[in-house]
Amino acid sequence: MARVKIFIVFVFGLLILGCASSVKQGFNKDTIQNASEWKYIAKDMARKISKDINNTSIYIEPAVSDAKTPFERVFLKLLRDEFVNMGVDVKTAPFGADTLFVNVDLIEKENSYFDEINIDAVLYDDNRYISGVNRIFNIKKSDKNIYALQKCAVLNVKGE
Repeated sequence: MARVKIFIVFVFGLLILGCASSVKQGFNKDTIQNASEWKYIAKDMARKISKDINNTSIYIEPAVSDAKTPFERVFLKLLRDEFVNMGVDVKTAPFGADTLFVNVDLIEKENSYFDEINIDAVLYDDNRYISGVNRIFNIKKSDKNIYALQKCAVLNVKGE
């Protein structure tokens, strides 16, 4: 019986590891290969932030501009769905809820095969920071308009 339990735990661990490793590793940073990986990023970020939610509601603030990127339009919905699936009360208006703000910045890298995006999610209430998660990913240069409308930095990278 103990061997069966160990086997089940081992198989379950492999399944989790397989799902968690969907985002490809490249040049010491995760590289987003395609849009299907956005769900795993949303799940990971929601899981990390949900640890700091204390039986309260959250409101996910929409992107600031009307000209949202494809990533912003889809990612915020995926993030919302992950919170709902975890049992978090997600409000459609900010009243009586903590606010989750997600920002995506593009970092262009000269002399490199990749650019980077910085996804920053911050949970706050009226007067204090509650939690935050920041992830940086490599993206193909040809995909940069999918993720961010403007760059926040240009790096000159040598040796990549």
